[in-house]
Amino acid sequence: MALEEREFLIRPRSDITRHDWNTFVDSHPSAWFWHRTEWLDYCVAYSNRAVDKSFGVFSLETDNLVGICPAIRIDDRVAMGDDPCIGPVIKDSTVLDVLMLSIRQRLCGLNIGWRWDRHIENDAVIDRLQEEFGLYKSSFTTSRVMLTSSETERWRRLRKSYRGLIKQTEREHSIETDISLWSGYKECHQHCATRPRPPETYDHQLEWLRNEHARVYGVSVTRGDGESDGEVSVVVTSTSSDERPVDGSSPSLSTILAAAFVVCYKRRAYYASGPSIQQGLQHALQWRIINDLARDDFESYELGWSDVSGKDNPGSGSGISFFKRGFGGDEFKVDIVHGKVF
Repeated sequence: MALEEREFLIRPRSDITRHDWNTFVDSHPSAWFWHRTEWLDYCVAYSNRAVDKSFGVFSLETDNLVGICPAIRIDDRVAMGDDPCIGPVIKDSTVLDVLMLSIRQRLCGLNIGWRWDRHIENDAVIDRLQEEFGLYKSSFTTSRVMLTSSETERWRRLRKSYRGLIKQTEREHSIETDISLWSGYKECHQHCATRPRPPETYDHQLEWLRNEHARVYGVSVTRGDGESDGEVSVVVTSTSSDERPVDGSSPSLSTILAAAFVVCYKRRAYYASGPSIQQGLQHALQWRIINDLARDDFESYELGWSDVSGKDNPGSGSGISFFKRGFGGDEFKVDIVHGKVF
């Protein structure tokens, strides 16, 4: 029996309690909400072809988790929808050998796509995956607004064209945040979504709200007729480059003209989705979110994938990446490894 097999025990996520898995994530410096069971459960519900191949590494000496390996299988890929799956994290380098052995045994033949926020704690895992399996390393850019500056400084960093839109929306509409907005957000999202998703995914999001791992915001109709004359526009954030705003002309029954769903964890927040029935309202909505999070002592607000090359709707100035970069955020790198495990 190999040394690592004597020291460690591998268990599928289905045999690990939510408490044990999430306690490990909570305490790990580079793990985030995407590693928690709530997000992994959402990813399994997102596709009827998804199979959870995630596993954890336990120390036999302490009977505690010392590493986790998220792995959502969709056909022959390890991914989370269109995006790379969140990557494995470990307590220390002593877990590396057994982690690699378990990946080979459990994920052999699959096309891997894993991602991590750039962090020194992840370097050893990424390097070893490249060495062990010949996986390729790349990265994408994400826009992140740091919230430690003053509101005056944040306003100064806004794209100038946003300021008038923000002031106009604040004069003409009500921007609110409360779990009671959930049904309005859900209806707005379902109305705008270019690819409808299973009802179970909304159930998961509601759980996050109840557990204070998320917030929902909405811009409400201010007129009495409950209708909007504006065009329909949807912006749903993703790390994938093929997500685009889609314009149309269908009215909505919702009293929410624009909404945003924000994931909150470890003093960081992430813009998960932003459906809009009427154009030009998300600017004020995001400005409100940024200031609320700063007031509540969050460190950063991530708007998500940002194509700084201009390939996202080049020349038009109307793409999702262009929109995100207008809030004065800094560009951060997210590391990816990809390739087939043999």
